[in-house]
Amino acid sequence: MANLELDTDGDLFVTNNALNIVEGDAAIRQHLSVRLQFFKGEWVMDVRLGIPYYEYVLVKNPDLSLVRSIFRKAILDTPGIASLEEFALSYDNPSRVLGLSFTAKKTDGDLLDYSKEFII
Repeated sequence: MANLELDTDGDLFVTNNALNIVEGDAAIRQHLSVRLQFFKGEWVMDVRLGIPYYEYVLVKNPDLSLVRSIFRKAILDTPGIASLEEFALSYDNPSRVLGLSFTAKKTDGDLLDYSKEFII
């Protein structure tokens, strides 16, 4: 799997007036980052795609079992991911920080560790 490389702001990463390609684990990590930050309805071509943040995540006292299932599905639907070996989702209500960490088995059989914090 290969993709155009994005910088930390999600823009195309350009060096020496050329686009860069990202492959392997880096491509899967980039795809996961994009997928996990993609709000449902954000893409005008198919408003059904994305994570339903406004409906279920960015609400007062979110239903964590539902949020877990939403994130698990988004991860498992990512190209290059075959299964989840470990999955942890935490929510700190006072700071409104949602923590996500998991170990996924890739389609090539190797493991990929990933973690991210969301301020909701």
